[in-house]
Amino acid sequence: MSATTAPDALADGANSRWPMAARARALVNQRNFIILLLVLGVTPLLLPTVAPLIDLPNHMSRYAIGLEYRTSPYFKQWFDFRWVLVGNLGVDLLVTWLAPLFGVEGATKLVILTIPFLTIAGIGLIAREVHGRIPATAALAAVVTYNFAFNFGFVNYALSVGVALLLFGVWLWLGRLGKSTLRAWLSVPLGFVTWVCHACGWGILGVFIFTWEFASERMQGVDWMRSILRAVARCLPLTTPLLPMLFWSNALPHGSFAYFDFSPSRKIAILILALRNGIPLIDVGSMLILWGIGTVGIIRRDLEFDRRMTAVAAALLVTFLLMPVNLMGSGHADLRVGPYVVMLFLVALRPSSETRFTRALGVFSVLFFAVQMLYHAVVYERINRAQEHVLEAAEHIPVGARVFAFASVECSASMKGNRMDHVHRLAMVRRQAFTNGTWPYPASQTLLVHPDMVAGYGDESSQLYQPKDCREGHRHTIDGALASLPPGRFQYFWLLDVPPKEWPVRSNLSPIWHNDRTILYRIVPSA
Repeated sequence: MSATTAPDALADGANSRWPMAARARALVNQRNFIILLLVLGVTPLLLPTVAPLIDLPNHMSRYAIGLEYRTSPYFKQWFDFRWVLVGNLGVDLLVTWLAPLFGVEGATKLVILTIPFLTIAGIGLIAREVHGRIPATAALAAVVTYNFAFNFGFVNYALSVGVALLLFGVWLWLGRLGKSTLRAWLSVPLGFVTWVCHACGWGILGVFIFTWEFASERMQGVDWMRSILRAVARCLPLTTPLLPMLFWSNALPHGSFAYFDFSPSRKIAILILALRNGIPLIDVGSMLILWGIGTVGIIRRDLEFDRRMTAVAAALLVTFLLMPVNLMGSGHADLRVGPYVVMLFLVALRPSSETRFTRALGVFSVLFFAVQMLYHAVVYERINRAQEHVLEAAEHIPVGARVFAFASVECSASMKGNRMDHVHRLAMVRRQAFTNGTWPYPASQTLLVHPDMVAGYGDESSQLYQPKDCREGHRHTIDGALASLPPGRFQYFWLLDVPPKEWPVRSNLSPIWHNDRTILYRIVPSA
């Protein structure tokens, strides 16, 4: 990285003998810097056929059902599908629009690629508006793009936060230009778009804007009450989703609106494990590095935190601490918010002067980001190969078949395995099959499963073949799963990522196809 792309590039230009030329060079270097971050930021997702995000195959099965429901004689037997205006449709809608051109898998890949792109672009724009430049330390914030919530597959939520970050940057930009009226008018539709992506992202955008406006008023000497009122007034254009949100919350099943279980140890674990993706030593070590740099920023005089941006990060921290475990049908609500608290504190960090340390930190920040992207790319490609290896069996599943899948998984707290939790759901995308693990999805309200198909299997765990130390009952063994199968409901039994020594040999199971990690049986009806 050249000296002019170091943290104080624009400030250096201002002190040059030829300030206009120096500023032009600095702006070009700033542009090149953000382009570098954007290019590196999407590389982990380029090679995998399907991004190995735990819940993503489950989402993709819903996309396929929505697209093919009217024409598929099979999906109509098992599901009811309807479009409902709810705050959890971002990726669903984009895939629906793109799938006629690229297919479900191609469209999903394109949309998932936009998530890190939007997130990093938002980080860059916010940093540019807050600091007057994009400090190289912004690369540290960009590292958090690939966080545990994203790797878990909360794609609508991750998309909404990417949109929220970008819109917050636009809000700051228009405010700097003095175009408050235009900003207010644009906030009406753009706030609604953020809500449609995911309601939590819309809420986070509101936290960003309210806190920034409140902190700005206070820094100008305005008293507390007037600061609050002015901040609320500037947030009013964002409130258009409140009416559909009211109908949505009323339609949720009883008890699913919110579930509070405050646990300090859980909150701390979320912040420490925010980068969890496969190798615990690397994931935790990387997070500790980010926390360490933030701590150094408090101590050193050549580093500082922007006061207003720190207030925004602190407000999101309070939101995270108060956030329930489940909110409006979405699980792990607090886990989703935690990583972005770390991201915003890092966005607030900047060098206050150019020293040997800040130059070294700038170089380290970019190299650290590049190494992290390489790490995620290697992890994703390894998992994708393992998943595609077992999915070879799906080619031998007849179209419209009913399949009971049983996948070897790690304990829920681990990310070390091959993330087979929902991979079998891609048989619904590729073969219009019905698989177990299909459960009602109250947060979307678009997909309903016929009760006769989910009776006894109306949750997301019936397909999990768990290790002994975290197994929940006999049902999660191969013998237990086979013993509990309802007669006649399933036609095939599919083991995923299970070694041959554990494959059952039974008179009612006829092997159809196998490789070294998966086997597909036809279930022979009893006489």
